[in-house]
Amino acid sequence: MAAHANIQVNARRILNGEILGAEPEDLGNIGICHSGRERGSLYLVVEAQGPQREDVEAMLVDTITGIFRRTTTSVTATLLTALKEANALLFEENRSSMRGQQTMAAVYCAVIRPGQDALLAYAGPMAAVMVGDGVLDRLPSGGQYKTGQAPALAAPADTPLGTRRDIEPYLFLSEFGPGDMLVMASPRLFEASDEELINALTEVGIEGLPEERDSTALALTYTTVAGQTRAAATTPRPTSAPKRSGQVASATDRVGAVGQTIAQGLIRLFAPKAQDVAGEPPETPAAVTPGDRSGPDALPAWLNKPGKSKRNVRRPSVRLPSMTGSAKWVALVALVAVLIIAAFLWQKQAQTQAREREFQTLVNQAENQRALGQASVDRSQALAYLKEADSLVTKALSLKPAAQNALALRDGILRDMDDAKGIVRLTAAQVNTLYQFTAPGAGLSRVVGDGANLYVLDKGDQKLYKFILTSQGTGVQQGGASVILRKGDQVGGIVVGDLVDIAWIPSGGIRRTSNLVVLEGGGQLVEYDPAKGLSVLPVRDANTWRKAQATGGYGGNFYVLDNLANAILRYRPQGKGYEGAPTQYLQSKVDLASAVDMAIDGDIFVLLVNGQILWFSGGKLQTFPLEGLDKPMAAPVAIFTNTGTEDIYVADPANSRIVQISKQGVMKKQFIYEDADGTLQRLRGVFVDEKKNALYVTAGTKLIQIPLAK
Repeated sequence: MAAHANIQVNARRILNGEILGAEPEDLGNIGICHSGRERGSLYLVVEAQGPQREDVEAMLVDTITGIFRRTTTSVTATLLTALKEANALLFEENRSSMRGQQTMAAVYCAVIRPGQDALLAYAGPMAAVMVGDGVLDRLPSGGQYKTGQAPALAAPADTPLGTRRDIEPYLFLSEFGPGDMLVMASPRLFEASDEELINALTEVGIEGLPEERDSTALALTYTTVAGQTRAAATTPRPTSAPKRSGQVASATDRVGAVGQTIAQGLIRLFAPKAQDVAGEPPETPAAVTPGDRSGPDALPAWLNKPGKSKRNVRRPSVRLPSMTGSAKWVALVALVAVLIIAAFLWQKQAQTQAREREFQTLVNQAENQRALGQASVDRSQALAYLKEADSLVTKALSLKPAAQNALALRDGILRDMDDAKGIVRLTAAQVNTLYQFTAPGAGLSRVVGDGANLYVLDKGDQKLYKFILTSQGTGVQQGGASVILRKGDQVGGIVVGDLVDIAWIPSGGIRRTSNLVVLEGGGQLVEYDPAKGLSVLPVRDANTWRKAQATGGYGGNFYVLDNLANAILRYRPQGKGYEGAPTQYLQSKVDLASAVDMAIDGDIFVLLVNGQILWFSGGKLQTFPLEGLDKPMAAPVAIFTNTGTEDIYVADPANSRIVQISKQGVMKKQFIYEDADGTLQRLRGVFVDEKKNALYVTAGTKLIQIPLAK
């Protein structure tokens, strides 16, 4: 037996049928580590099965206690790290062992911190119970009970250490106060009924558990003073009292007990004696049972009500000097007033203490859920933990709105939720306005870049702008903004009509250059070559298009998305431009009526107004899951990718964000800017230069650059 402050530690191990006689720390599979008042003390028991059992148990105990001793992060995060590291070590040991020589293990940990609930963690088939006040709780564990109701847990928490590369330990909080006994042991030691276990543990401790071959039990008893349990010092609470519900005894019960004691004294003091009334000595009063409303010691009706504490309290016997009847009643009224004030103050204090205890419990639970969220590699699971943590800390703040620790915790949880959602919250300094358009009718649309320059189509003012970027891509060179095409200009023998769209067409086929093209309202392409200026590229059958919703280029080819015709037309370079008949790119029947934009990198990605993305490879529709978005896109307006870009980018103005998605359909980041002016609510075009680590967008009347990295 060992004792640490108010924690009495008992352990028993049976190995190969023999009961080992040693201190808990010397049994080989039990670890104890004290880490100061704030972090508390760690107690753990490990059980291994396999040829390397004793070596593995020692290794796991040393690993877990060593990490707990060295780490200064939160206790919950430390326990998760320790159990995962222990599993990783054993997994690698087993990987290098011959078949049949592997060893499996289970561990149960408890961290005891003064004045707080016990933080418990386990991985693998171990079990634990809590006993106090005649009540037994079977705690969450990986053990399988034959009686009682074990909590339903996810499979990973039950998985023995060393069998999988990754595990998810289970963490939770449990009340642990004076008089309680926490027992962590081999699951088969708890196969008896609750009543049998209560009798065994409260009468003789862990020695009352079955003597199973190769079993371990570690008991922690919270004593009122060192070495003395509450059961030995006070009358236990009724076995029907609720246990570990997260609440404390009501103030009314405690005030009732005190009131009962004082009122009995008042009755003895001031009740008229029999000799004052009849001139005869009083008879010896008969014994009065608790709650009896008759007899000389009966309580006043306002104190003796159902629900008041029925705890036996010793009643003082007090005598006062002889007083007149009126004096007695004046004194009685004064004392009753004092009693009422005392009861009120006591009740207020009890309520304050209850509120403080509830607050601290909620904060601890929120920290626990946050640690689970931080440790989870699955985004949806992490969000579920963090949402629960946010709910708990919100409840805590409803009790103490100005509590700095809870406010800081909430801020941390919100940051973690952003991380889990892939959210990058942009600051004003990161949203860099490269150019402000001042024309009254400005209505910016697509933006296209070639590495050194940006081209912006203003469909409102019907102009095409060119901007020469600085070398870092974070600014426009002095005098680097110019208009290179307007509606009504004459180019190559045609008068330019409405500027419909712009696209970048790389070289390929018989096309030898990579240049920007503008689709004008007459169905011709106006090409811009920085070295040669503007020229016209004829396009065949443009008059047959129903609606050119978007254009694009790849490998020298020119593409037109005709959403009303449910078609993507592919033009190969021929003649002076694209004078050959187009071919239908699509090989799958789809509805493109709601298509708003497309992007091409060899495959084609079509953006629909409902936020869905259609992926076509070789003209055939592929599965594009679009996973990981915390909320769907609402009326997105533009999509971008190309052969030199790793991901896909979508402008989603309704949610004030640009969404970065992998080409396998998994959301990676959400760039959100929620300023008072609603800048990103007016998004229209998006272009990304990943080499410059820059994202360029048109929003309202602004051309904006945003860094890709947070």
